[in-house]
Amino acid sequence: MHMSVDSLLDLTQLEKKYDSVSALKGITLRVGLGKVGLLGPNGAGKTTLMKIVTGLIKPTSGSCKVLGLNPCKGTVLHEKIGYLPENFGFPSISIRKYLLHVGLVFNLSKTQTEDRIEEILTELNLYKIRDRYCTKLSSGQKQRLGIAQVLIHDPEVLILDEPVSYLDPVGRKRFFDFLDNIQGNQSILLSSHILTDVERVCKDVIILNEGQVLYFGPLTKVRKGEKLTKFFLIVSNPSALMDEINGSPFIDNVSIRGRELMIETSEPIHFQESIVRYLANAGVRLMHMKQEEESLEDLFFELVKRNGTNE
Repeated sequence: MHMSVDSLLDLTQLEKKYDSVSALKGITLRVGLGKVGLLGPNGAGKTTLMKIVTGLIKPTSGSCKVLGLNPCKGTVLHEKIGYLPENFGFPSISIRKYLLHVGLVFNLSKTQTEDRIEEILTELNLYKIRDRYCTKLSSGQKQRLGIAQVLIHDPEVLILDEPVSYLDPVGRKRFFDFLDNIQGNQSILLSSHILTDVERVCKDVIILNEGQVLYFGPLTKVRKGEKLTKFFLIVSNPSALMDEINGSPFIDNVSIRGRELMIETSEPIHFQESIVRYLANAGVRLMHMKQEEESLEDLFFELVKRNGTNE
């Protein structure tokens, strides 16, 4: 499977408000292709972000691109995405007939769909009950059927919102084993409040709280508790400097809040030696910079506590 772009998500000052409540607060983030976890407590903004990414809702302001495309315009992107929401329902027809219908929606032939149904349902331990009505399934079986539904057209991107919330330990293991086998070149955005689930699949993680990005970077940093140095820069054009810095091998995370750029690095000396060059290349003026060291071992809990949210 070939992807012609190198970015899974491009978010720029993304905001979403429900009446007077801000679910997402000016998120600017660029996420490359690959497997990315989305972590955060209830109400952090995870589901809202996923709905914007899939085009189910529009942002209040800012922009969102997935694989370089606007999810709210056209149908090309929808054919590239497999989305499993946290809560979903099924019609009163058999598993097989339902998945045949899904295949037709994505322009698969009946033969192609039948082959995919056999392959996926066998892996998910549903093939023997393929003629059972969807409405007669247990919660765990419905969850597995939801997973089958998003995989039927072999999408380029899987967007999974709490995909194993109703599965028992055996079902969870079977799901992640299956995901290991099928993911290949597919990108994955996996939302969960369980770190171990995300660790099984993802190399990088986005941590949200109260509609803001608290951390984006490698899971290895979180697991090993490696020390990162955090720099806060107030500059004349944060977006231009972010574009210049992105991709640097010793930069672990870059995010924008207003006119402030937050940079995390495991090589602070290298960064300080390079910052003048970055500013000059971007044509940006530095007004203020401060430095702060932080352990990522308990990053999520520390940042949630700092922002006044309790799970």
